[in-house]
Amino acid sequence: MEIFEKNHGRYGHRRVHTELVKQGWTIAKKTVLKLMRSLRLVCKVRRKKRYSSYKGDQGKVAPNVLNREFEADGPNRKWVTDVTEFSVGDQKLYLSPIMDLFDRQIIAYSVGLSPNLELTNNSPREALNILKPGQNVFVHSDQGFQYQQDARRLVGRPDLYL
Repeated sequence: MEIFEKNHGRYGHRRVHTELVKQGWTIAKKTVLKLMRSLRLVCKVRRKKRYSSYKGDQGKVAPNVLNREFEADGPNRKWVTDVTEFSVGDQKLYLSPIMDLFDRQIIAYSVGLSPNLELTNNSPREALNILKPGQNVFVHSDQGFQYQQDARRLVGRPDLYL
């Protein structure tokens, strides 16, 4: 209790255990955990959880038509997209690129501070501007929650479906 209170309730069982070992005690981490639970000593600080794009079943999942055929016989026939997290300094940035499988060129991309629907909507809108009228393209994604939304709303063009 002394170590916990001395550190203003910010030490969990692991740090309390480390301090006890430094003081010469021989005790298991699980014993410290059990004692802290019985004394109702709960750490105020929680570890940050890492970003995960999987949010369960959010919407409609499209069938895997691409079936790992990551090659195209011409430009603007097969595009792939995903959301990637980067740490830049003390901030997280999210990148949503669209790549043409014909020459692996990045057709469009968007960068944002949050992996939201707006981030994943901007890059397809920008990429679709390079298509000629009547030209269709197949777009493949990892089916994350951002990509499970209504196709018309995702693209912003009712004549094209993702």
